[in-house]
Amino acid sequence: MRCNNFLVVLLCFLCLTAAAGEARGDFYVVPVARGVGTPIESLPCTIREPGLYYLTKNLTHTATSENAITVDANHVTIDLMGFNLIGPGTGKTIGIYMTHRSNVEIRNGTISNFTPDGIREAGSGSNHRVINVRVAGINGISYAGYGIILFGSSHLVKDCTVLGHFYTGINVSKGTTVIGNTVYANNYGISTGAGCLATGNTVSDNAATGISTSSGCTLSGNSAYHNGVGIWVSYGCTIVGNTVYGNTVQGIQLNPYCLVDQNTAYGNSGYNMTPCSTCVLGKNVAP
Repeated sequence: MRCNNFLVVLLCFLCLTAAAGEARGDFYVVPVARGVGTPIESLPCTIREPGLYYLTKNLTHTATSENAITVDANHVTIDLMGFNLIGPGTGKTIGIYMTHRSNVEIRNGTISNFTPDGIREAGSGSNHRVINVRVAGINGISYAGYGIILFGSSHLVKDCTVLGHFYTGINVSKGTTVIGNTVYANNYGISTGAGCLATGNTVSDNAATGISTSSGCTLSGNSAYHNGVGIWVSYGCTIVGNTVYGNTVQGIQLNPYCLVDQNTAYGNSGYNMTPCSTCVLGKNVAP
């Protein structure tokens, strides 16, 4: 079924003012007027035209072999509007699915109870943005699929929370920015391709690794607690200002030709920071 197309929304900012002249808050879409956007009111839904699409209520997907929302167009924004896109809890379904798409933004709500994946770009997509989305796995199903997985390149995953039971919480390909996310109780927490930036993320209680990267990545200001390996990096990475504590296998796993500075790696099993003769080490706390 295609998305219904009779209500509309007005774009606006919801700002919280902490003091005179200081505005805060995330960007939201609020359905207060006619003329903009297309509501998604039933599932499954296939989006075939560019534009803004939004939820008007919590939606439950009951099919066990068909994706809930399929994006078959470029230049699409899906605003969950604070609502929950709920999977059937069984079968093989994805919350939001796309392949070889570009410039798709998904934001502002929850995706839960899908297996294998919450959000998937399956092909060589580019320039997607996933912002302020909470993805929750299924209790009792261990390490099935991905919370957010984006193949292709040049994506942004920002201010998201991925909670539990996925094989990898956030998995992204080359040239992607992963910033300000919380990833908890998966097998792998955050996994990136080459040339990515991961900053300000919190990863904890992921069984294998908290954050793992391919070559040429920059990791800064991340916190990794009680994972298997806290942070694992490939060749030629920059690792600055991270805190890695209480991980059960080791703290920071280095590979050759990395710059490593101002990290705190303490109280980890095995090495707090593995030796690396070809790395440049600055002022780290890693006894």
